[in-house]
Amino acid sequence: MIETALTVATTATTVALLAAMAMSRTLAGHSQGDLVRVRAK
Repeated sequence: MIETALTVATTATTVALLAAMAMSRTLAGHSQGDLVRVRAK
C-alpha cells in the first residue's frame, strides 16, 4: 500500500510539473506574440 501511495504521489507531482511547464510556455508564447504585435504597430 505504501509503495502504491508513493507511486501515485510521484506520478501526480510529475503531471503537475508538466502541466505547469506547459502553462508557462503558453503564457510566454502569448506575451511574445503581444510584443511582436506592439512592435509591428
